[in-house]
Amino acid sequence: MTYQYHDETIIHTLPESTVFVFGSDLKGQHSTGAARIAVRHFGALIGVAKGWSGQSFAIPILDEDLEPLPLAQIAAYIDDFKIYTQNHPQHYYFITALGCGSAGHAVAHIAPLFKHVSDNVILPYSFYPYIDEHAKEAYPDITRDFLKTILDHDLVLADDVTAELNKTSLSMAHQAIAEQVIEHNLYPEDHLGRGRVHEVQDIVARLKNYDADFNALFDDGHANELIGGVVLALMELYQFTEQELLAVWQQNLHIQHPIHRPNHGLTKSV
Repeated sequence: MTYQYHDETIIHTLPESTVFVFGSDLKGQHSTGAARIAVRHFGALIGVAKGWSGQSFAIPILDEDLEPLPLAQIAAYIDDFKIYTQNHPQHYYFITALGCGSAGHAVAHIAPLFKHVSDNVILPYSFYPYIDEHAKEAYPDITRDFLKTILDHDLVLADDVTAELNKTSLSMAHQAIAEQVIEHNLYPEDHLGRGRVHEVQDIVARLKNYDADFNALFDDGHANELIGGVVLALMELYQFTEQELLAVWQQNLHIQHPIHRPNHGLTKSV
């Protein structure tokens, strides 16, 4: 099955035929995140906790007290939404990464709930690894050689990252991952407009204390935060810790993407 994706940038307008789908609470307060955007820009009504209103569609992810709903309950609401899209094929449906923010569920758990959704649904690209049958080929292991290649001042600062990556010995799959985390650098903010400066600076400071090689890596004040932003983007994409990054750097560990791990991320391959 072929799915459609969007790049998850913040939007305030959509074509009239496209519905903004967001995560809601069971009181329909819609006070934060995508829910607030839905009220301000897509006609979502306060008090409407579930279903269609204006140019939007609410899928509950929080209870009346703004506590996360169980995954099974969210799954049931998503199943209802799937039926709705089948019965209303004249529209497209723009899905936000609902359930993965304030509700606290992992993308690895939410994304598969949208498998076999109608072809008029546009999903966040972060869902791709967990629902597309071809995704495993696109996420190779993270190795020391890969890290040493991409955490390079000249590469991170390059005007044409693609051209620079083509000069390396990285596989095409590794080049694609490198380009993704460099082009979507999390410094000073991510694609959702959230400021990440302090997180990046903290990571840089800690890594410099972990290992002499890392200390040498962060020896250029201009590039330090940009490299730190690449590190953070890679950690979020592959879901690993700073300690695991250090183990990779010291050649003790190859880290797999969660789709290659049992239960989506509970083990690593040594």
